[in-house]
Amino acid sequence: MLPDWVPQPGQVAVLTVANGGLANNYRSQCAPYYSPFFFVKTSNTYGGCFKNPYWGDHGCALFFSGGHANTNDNSVTVAEYGMSAVRFRRVLDPTPWFGTGTDQLTQYNNSVGDANAHLDWVGVPGASDLRYGVSTIDGKIGSSHTYGSGDFIGPLHGGAAHGSFVRVVSPAINQRNTRGAVSAFALDFADTDSPSSARSWRQLSEARRSEVGFGSAPTLTQFVGTQQRVYIVTNGLTAVRWFDLASGEYVTGTGTGFGYDDADGYEGGTMFLVPSRGLLVCAFRYRGQVRLQWMDVTVAQPTLGGTATLSHTLEVPDPWGAATWCSHNERIILGGIAQDNEAVYEVAIPANPRNTWEVSRAPFPEGQTLPAMSSASEFKRFAYDEELRAIFYFEGARREDQGEDVAYVYRPRGT
Repeated sequence: MLPDWVPQPGQVAVLTVANGGLANNYRSQCAPYYSPFFFVKTSNTYGGCFKNPYWGDHGCALFFSGGHANTNDNSVTVAEYGMSAVRFRRVLDPTPWFGTGTDQLTQYNNSVGDANAHLDWVGVPGASDLRYGVSTIDGKIGSSHTYGSGDFIGPLHGGAAHGSFVRVVSPAINQRNTRGAVSAFALDFADTDSPSSARSWRQLSEARRSEVGFGSAPTLTQFVGTQQRVYIVTNGLTAVRWFDLASGEYVTGTGTGFGYDDADGYEGGTMFLVPSRGLLVCAFRYRGQVRLQWMDVTVAQPTLGGTATLSHTLEVPDPWGAATWCSHNERIILGGIAQDNEAVYEVAIPANPRNTWEVSRAPFPEGQTLPAMSSASEFKRFAYDEELRAIFYFEGARREDQGEDVAYVYRPRGT
């Protein structure tokens, strides 16, 4: 049975605290020793929203963001899908950069201060090119721009019982700092009940930064369980790259990677897996329109298969990254199409992906809409959750002076 707040196929539901769809506002989960004014940025600053279908009965969405744009808060928060409402819940406490954590009597402005003095850029004594960006206080990774770099691994592929959140690239760690880290860490959820003070990150690799050599931000990643790989795409990266979970190594393949470097701007795009076809798809805005590229990831050395020829051109705002695969109707779902907030668009992948990919408009019932979905926070925020049979889209947390948070739920046709 699906939660009460999930709409019928083809429809949109709007969730707020006032209508009971949200049990609380995101800002309520701020640690007592930090200021909620900057805590909300952990959900909406150059960061993604990462679906976890392994959490509880219907999954959750995880938020981890911030970094040098405006906050040192490295909290991890989830939107937990309950039967009657969605509840925000802090599941990992932030590093007490400026004091003694919960013993502090006043809230700290978590956008300033010399938190970077407490970052370990070396990690291993004598190895100056090992840059992990972890706290010297509690070993947690610093707040960063997540972009689209984050993936959940379930128990079937070696993850924890309720999912393991894996990050293999960490750009722009902590406020007033332009450095990032090529580092692999996992946050394991063995259960859903542990207090936020009891969890921490687990390091997956000691790969040397000088041996990795990535392009510039932003970063997109996608886990492929059958290969035990996390594929990585950035600007300026032309080869196929991945992190190998078995060996803990970053690997450069022999194939040609996605043309993400040609994308308009640097604040959009997404990458997702089509398991039934063994295809990895990269979606981004190119010259104002949707561009979809694909590669076969059933082979050991994948390479760019091609750029999809769509039956209809679709214009999208800048930035844009609202694309996901719906496994139940076997369609790509595209949201945020320019000047059309009353529909999503479905794309069918032909038997031969070199043939034309058919595009069809899926209108909502009269009066229902989705927002434009164009901001610097769109990374992986528009994702189909198989356990929910819907897309949970959270606009991003609001400060107290901005009113209540708003979330949208769209259930694709045929689900």
